[in-house]
Parts: sequence; C-alpha cells; structure tokens
Amino acid sequence: MFITSKFNRQWHSRRGVRQAFANAVERLNVDYIDLFVVHWPNPDQGQYVEAVEGLDSLLREGLIRAVGVSNFKPAHLDRLFDVGLVPDVNQIQLDPRHTRNSAQALHREYGIATQCWSPLGRDSGLRNERLILALADKYERTPSQIILRWHTQQGFSAIPKASSSAHLTENMASFDFELSAEDLERMYGLDTGEADIYDSDVFGH
Repeated sequence: MFITSKFNRQWHSRRGVRQAFANAVERLNVDYIDLFVVHWPNPDQGQYVEAVEGLDSLLREGLIRAVGVSNFKPAHLDRLFDVGLVPDVNQIQLDPRHTRNSAQALHREYGIATQCWSPLGRDSGLRNERLILALADKYERTPSQIILRWHTQQGFSAIPKASSSAHLTENMASFDFELSAEDLERMYGLDTGEADIYDSDVFGH
C-alpha cells in the first residue's frame, strides 16, 4: 500500500504543513505518509515555496517518504529549483490531448516523476477519438486501456478514477501489452495544447 495525501492553500507555511500532516495521519490512522502533496501552487498567495520547504523538513525527519507538488507549471518549479528544492513528483493534468511537452521535458531533466490526473480525459471525448477506437480494435483492448498504456509505457504514473469494480479491473488490465513506437507518436498527434486545461496561475484551492 502506498499512501498519498494532499493539502490546500490553508496550510501553505512551514508550520501549516506540519499541522496538515498531523491532521492527515490522524484521519488515516497511520504514522507516516508515503507521498504528501501541495495540491495547487496558488501563486497569488505567494507561499508555495515555503510549503515545499515544510515538506522537505518532514522528509528529512522521516515522516514522509516523498515530496509531491500538483499542478505546478515549469515557472513554479523554477522557483523551487532556485532555492535547491526538487520535488519527487509533480501531479499534472496530462493525456494525449494535453501532452504538456515542456513540463515533461523539465521533469525528465530534474528526475521528477510525472503523475497524471484525469489521464483518460475529463469527459468521454478522448475515448471516442477515431484514432483511439482504431487502436483499441487493432490491439483488441478497450479505449481506456489504450490510453492508460500510452501513459505507463512512457513511464508516467496515471491515476484514473474508477466508478466501479469493473472499471478498476479494466484499468488494471492495461500492463500486459505494448503500443508500437509509431502508435505512441500517432497519439501525440491528438494534442490540442493547453488552452482548455485549468490554469494554475489563476485557479486553485
């Protein structure tokens, strides 16, 4: 079991992070958290660097196993790098329609794991793309399995929601086949840019 928890803007201070951790372990009835995550940078508040510094303190004390950030753009990460902080994970909205290539490149440069929320898209549109349906037919898999394999085959950590045990089983059955390099690249052709994703410079909680 790998335990992950997040905290919101209320706790963006060194002392606040420590209290958020105390609250989380009490609710979960555990002694530590594997991955503790700053949910949004909230740059209007201007305290996300201090929040990550708080996480770094918990890491050095052995209370958490990894430092995570979520929805951090390259500019937000650069501010962390400037003070010597490199998170283990950045959890971002990423899927074949939103490939976030600049974020991917920066993560690779600094050894940050890319974790993808809404990896199947935020609606059913991606799963109904003509290319995805054609690949599902080619590989004899479901559209969801094709998309999840696109993620995991590139080393991303995909965290899809599952509304039923059947969906959970379907999602888990996406590791025993491989997409060709050509098909991976064809899926990148679905990219529509970042215009319709949440802008973490203006959105957060």
